[in-house]
Amino acid sequence: RNTTTGLDDVGSTVVSLFPDPAQNEVDLVLALVDAHVQRLEVMDMAGRVVLVPAVVASSADRIRVDVNTLAAGQYVLRVVLNEGALERRFSVVR
Repeated sequence: RNTTTGLDDVGSTVVSLFPDPAQNEVDLVLALVDAHVQRLEVMDMAGRVVLVPAVVASSADRIRVDVNTLAAGQYVLRVVLNEGALERRFSVVR
């Protein structure tokens, strides 16, 4: 399930999250208009935050997330922006 919250006025969209399934890392490609990434969270399917990757550049259009420490399974990447948040589901395989 992909969820976008409060982004009508921000004009922010996720272009892609790849590869899916992932083994070591996922790349998040964003098109940001008047929005900045504040925080990233990786949650398991129970909604628990299992990883909080550092955001290197808050206005970057491409963010690489290291998922090497995650067990195989389904996860949700939550991208918290200055005006809203969005979520994208992905899988990790080992």
